Amino acid sequence: MTMTNISHPNNLCGYSLIKKIGEGAMSEVFLAHLKNELPEKLEGDNSEVNAVAIKIPRVYIKNKKEYVKRIRKEAEILNLLSDQRIVKLISVEEKSDGSIYLIQEFVDGKNLEELLVSDVKKARPVVGATIISEILLGLEEAHRHKIIHRDLKPENIMITSEGRLKITDFGVSKNMENIDHTTTGIIIGSPAYISPEQIKGKEIGPESDLFTLGVILYRYSTGEFPFHGDTCSSLLHNILNAEIIPVSKLNPKIHPQLAKIIDKALKKDPEKRYRRSYEFRYDLMKYLDHIGAINPTHILKLYYQQNPEIDYFAEDSLLNTLIVRAENALKDGDTQSGITLVQQTLSIDPENQDAKKLLYKFKNKFSAPLSLSLKLTTLSLITLIIVIVMALFYFSQLPITDKSKKINQQVQQVQQMPVKKTSPSNLSTIITPLSSSSSLLSLSPLSATTTNNLSAITNKTTPTLNKVDPIIHKTKNIKNSKKIIKTTTTAETTTTTTAVATTTDTDTGPVSTPALPAAAVSWIVINNDNDVEVNIDGKRYDNTSGKPLEVSVGTHSITLRKANNPPITSTIETIATKTTIINAK
Repeated sequence: MTMTNISHPNNLCGYSLIKKIGEGAMSEVFLAHLKNELPEKLEGDNSEVNAVAIKIPRVYIKNKKEYVKRIRKEAEILNLLSDQRIVKLISVEEKSDGSIYLIQEFVDGKNLEELLVSDVKKARPVVGATIISEILLGLEEAHRHKIIHRDLKPENIMITSEGRLKITDFGVSKNMENIDHTTTGIIIGSPAYISPEQIKGKEIGPESDLFTLGVILYRYSTGEFPFHGDTCSSLLHNILNAEIIPVSKLNPKIHPQLAKIIDKALKKDPEKRYRRSYEFRYDLMKYLDHIGAINPTHILKLYYQQNPEIDYFAEDSLLNTLIVRAENALKDGDTQSGITLVQQTLSIDPENQDAKKLLYKFKNKFSAPLSLSLKLTTLSLITLIIVIVMALFYFSQLPITDKSKKINQQVQQVQQMPVKKTSPSNLSTIITPLSSSSSLLSLSPLSATTTNNLSAITNKTTPTLNKVDPIIHKTKNIKNSKKIIKTTTTAETTTTTTAVATTTDTDTGPVSTPALPAAAVSWIVINNDNDVEVNIDGKRYDNTSGKPLEVSVGTHSITLRKANNPPITSTIETIATKTTIINAK
């Protein structure tokens, strides 16, 4: 089975060369098998590694150092990528004479150029869309590693007999994270598939590879190249300046959704093109899913075998597929999908009588139920609004609770009491004893804890938190803060503002309120990184992460500072005998 006209040693790097399976300007590719036992680095399934492809440099290459550099670069890139749609690297072998050999997995299949040339039917849009969607999956892996292929021509895309796709030849690919050493003025890539920015020698990104895939998809959809030229220079000029012929003119039966995808992929301005592989693939998958071409492996297998069943995905068969799916939607009552399928059929073939009949059936069968459904929905909304309005009215008329009545009575008593004129110096003396517990007077609405504390102050006793009387003791008339008095009118609030934090004895007049118990303390625990500085009320705390910090009850300002970051400031309110935990990591 070994070929006798191979110009290289039969035993190369431990492999026996079988036959030449490909060639390029700088190298030849040979099918080879392991000559002796399996090397340790190839342990695994022998059926996968026994057959390999070896890339061997041509004997007449003058600049061997440049070639060695390119092969090393290709091996480095392949070693980064692990997608099943990208050919796998097995090893790189270098000899003492300076020669280098790239050993890769053998892909038993045909490249796209072979399939395009041998196919009698030149335009296969569905097959093309399926192929590109699979290439984009592998390309997304490369772009994720900042690798731009730069030469995605049909010769470098393989399809196996099992319907699997492989991207090959990363020899001229570029790592965007490294400096490109390509000689100025030399165009990398195949001229018919090259992007405008490559021709101009500009910095390229993923959009360049996506333009190339747009060219391949155009060719599959029309049987023609989007750009033509008698010479290489005229071809490159047309890629830069000429407008493409719309695919719908060359193939009137092409799906309009696919036509839009191709037009976007071939925009000359990269900013207007698809920017990412997944964006391109998302649009293709929506199109393929809608027409029922949801099994790429099956389609590629039929295409590889040139099986007549592949014509099921041709334009004429596609119309039948859309009609059948619309009829099924009619039976299932899926109006929206059915009408969309009919409209897409008519956009491809405006005179399709089957589609027109189906559209008429959809309108007659579902127009009345749709109108009834709309009426029922509107009636339900109106009923719901009426119920909500009635409920709001009902609750607004409910009687005032006993507790609210008592609060209002207390407010009225405060309003009726004579207010003794107090000089500014006396006023400060009255308010001073309560400054440490001002947070208790700021609670709104009046909580059980606040009522309890005020009751305790009035009776000059220590409050019991477990058993409390929620009603203020009637031995004193309490003139409470503005937030409590706001349960009445604005005029009432104005009348009693001057009575904040004071109590009035019915016999002796205004007296100063005793201070709250000294036990009104709380704690703060801040979980923070070691490089974060903590300030509480302007005081710096070091090495406090996870440790409780004792603070007074009330409102505190907390500031977190970290190098090279703006400070973060927040305000919290602590509760007596409670711990507030802040996670600042």
